[in-house]
Amino acid sequence: MLTISRGTDFTFNVTITQDSVAVDITGYTLYFTAKRQFSDADADATISKTILPAELTDPTHGITTITLSNTDTDIDEGKCKFDITILTTDNTIIKMPPDELNIQRAVRQSIT
Repeated sequence: MLTISRGTDFTFNVTITQDSVAVDITGYTLYFTAKRQFSDADADATISKTILPAELTDPTHGITTITLSNTDTDIDEGKCKFDITILTTDNTIIKMPPDELNIQRAVRQSIT
């Protein structure tokens, strides 16, 4: 599960593996989609990010970084389901196992 404070930037790394071995994802496109319910259409996703091949962090080792901006995470508090879909260079679609995203209230501090 990922826990993010509402309205904050959040960055995390993802390593794509198969049988515990990193997969070379050079040229692949990754799609991060968060929804309140998995039955929701992709067009109705709460958060949707595309990571293009040129943006992959270390593709030969299966690593990429997903960055959610403060506007991406400025959504209603609560739990979402998220998944990562991979489009390979031969147009095969691979879905990673889904997980949970928890958006929590941001703690604001004021100094008087």
